[in-house]
Amino acid sequence: MSIFKIPGWKTGQFGGDVYHYLSTKPTSPEKKTFLFLHGFPTGVLMFRDIVPPVMEEGNGVVVVELLGYGGSSHPEEVEKYSTLAIADAVAELLAAEGVQKTVVIGHGWGSSVGNRFALKYPQHVEGLVNIGIPFIPPEAKPVDVEGLNAMFRPSLGYDIMGVMPFLASDAAPQLLSDRMESFIRITYDDSPPSVTVNNLYDTGALEASLKADRKPPFPSWASEQDMEDILNFAKGQDTRAMLGYFRFRVFHFDKKDGDLPKRLSTPYLYIDCQADPVIPPAIVKAQVDHCDNITIKSFNKGTLVIEQEPGRVLASVKEWVATMLG
Repeated sequence: MSIFKIPGWKTGQFGGDVYHYLSTKPTSPEKKTFLFLHGFPTGVLMFRDIVPPVMEEGNGVVVVELLGYGGSSHPEEVEKYSTLAIADAVAELLAAEGVQKTVVIGHGWGSSVGNRFALKYPQHVEGLVNIGIPFIPPEAKPVDVEGLNAMFRPSLGYDIMGVMPFLASDAAPQLLSDRMESFIRITYDDSPPSVTVNNLYDTGALEASLKADRKPPFPSWASEQDMEDILNFAKGQDTRAMLGYFRFRVFHFDKKDGDLPKRLSTPYLYIDCQADPVIPPAIVKAQVDHCDNITIKSFNKGTLVIEQEPGRVLASVKEWVATMLG
């Protein structure tokens, strides 16, 4: 069943914008409510094999289409893509749904929202799970693209933030729209990291790949139907809106990020995607200094492990919830 066919989808206005979301209640008081916050570029489809089994066990779910995606608002104002402002809107949404406590599961930009939600509203977070994106204490400044590139280029031989300036550029939305199949195939390519660095992550790599209309094979682990659904979903999106998060982080910042705690007190599970070339081990290890209660579960997979091995990821989350949250 498509995730969008699960009963319980609705829309509401929170933080001045419309959000499209799925909300279901747990079947008994001892069950959890899981809050799913997706990443880029395939939105809530990345949770298609995770949400149904979570619901089948009697848990409640709240699955949010973030701003810029699907049935949620697609604001033009770049400041709307502050992940702290979106965390505030999610807090309003949960209050409207009567949800007091959640286990937050985030991927990509959804992890950035989840981090801020856990820092600002810890009373509503039983546990935090980040898939591939580490917890980094928020700062009231744009991301230091050049500084991070310079820090890791000598040891890695490429720019870990190389793709960010392109995705934040004025040229990216049209090029991605024109070459969406190429972009999805490049994003889902399960070639060795050395190939994905040269086709996607390094400075100038993605732009060159899209202009050349590169179309690597779809990964062997994905069904033809899944990839058709993902491609159709991506082609139907507002590409400029989806890229608003990149424009915000590269060129702007939220001053209120500076007011957030710098230490995470919430129990935290990090799903470490060891084959992701843009998250070096040093960044993964640095989380320990900022978290009171951190568990790291490593997978020798890239950032799409949530789609590649949903069963193993879910088993790790369930084990951690049972052990750490009761």
